Amino acid sequence: MVGVPKKKKFGVLDIAKYFIFAAFAIWAFTYIKDLTSKDALSKVFAKTPWWVYFGAFIGTLINWLLESAKWHKLINTIQISPLATSIKAVLSGTAVGNLLPYKIGEYLGKLYFVDTDKRALSIPLSFISSTIQLFVNLSLCIIPAIYVLGNAAVTTMNWQKFLIIGSLAILSISVAYQHPKLKKWMLDIRENFKLLTLKVLFQVSAIALLRFLFFLSAYAFVLHGMTELSWTQLYSGICAIYFMQSFAPGMLLTDGPVRILLPLVVFKAMGANETVLIAASIINYLASVIFPSLVGVILIALRKR
Repeated sequence: MVGVPKKKKFGVLDIAKYFIFAAFAIWAFTYIKDLTSKDALSKVFAKTPWWVYFGAFIGTLINWLLESAKWHKLINTIQISPLATSIKAVLSGTAVGNLLPYKIGEYLGKLYFVDTDKRALSIPLSFISSTIQLFVNLSLCIIPAIYVLGNAAVTTMNWQKFLIIGSLAILSISVAYQHPKLKKWMLDIRENFKLLTLKVLFQVSAIALLRFLFFLSAYAFVLHGMTELSWTQLYSGICAIYFMQSFAPGMLLTDGPVRILLPLVVFKAMGANETVLIAASIINYLASVIFPSLVGVILIALRKR
């Protein structure tokens, strides 16, 4: 079992990372701003049917209810906790998680709604929840992502450049796999999964699968209402987006730009309008990230009273 993480000093490397994140965010927002205008976005928002906004909200509601059900299954292996408390824990984790990279804040936010004497045990459970969701998502996304990104690469570069980039990617993955931190992470996963029965793992994995499918469908629903792309293009494109997005630090500073830029990269090549794609990404981001995060902040504030 993984114990409570030890506090580490905030060093020069950590400061440099945040400067890089900030520089990327500034560049991304500047780049996006140059692609469209407020007036153009306003017209797209005004022309968007009401049912697109409604679908984005319902999709978000189901998405986070399923994530709460997943956490509910896991946390009830160490303490009795009602579903309502699990919902509060997940939304609080989302709020705090947007401030810190690599899921660090996710379990810190959840700790507000875990019994004090169970908090050390809950940390591996949060790790398991994220790992299962990541595994399910990437497993279902990898083939569509390879297809979409492969086609984009073939049309935008010659085979020599593609071969060089592919070789460097394979080399980087091979080197990373040999890194001691990654090996330790893999061992931690193996030890953490020993904490749960096969039945609980199966139930959590099934919920993770449902959550991914609802997330995928909700995002596709929004884009279908705003573009003329086919359902096949939408589903394969969103898989490619999520595959790339999974490797970005999940914090508010970079998450917004990444969620807006990646659809441009993927769907612009399929003929979609840039302004419409930016508007759709903003709707999806507000519904799936900002709204639940704001609810989480309110829940944390009420909990502290």
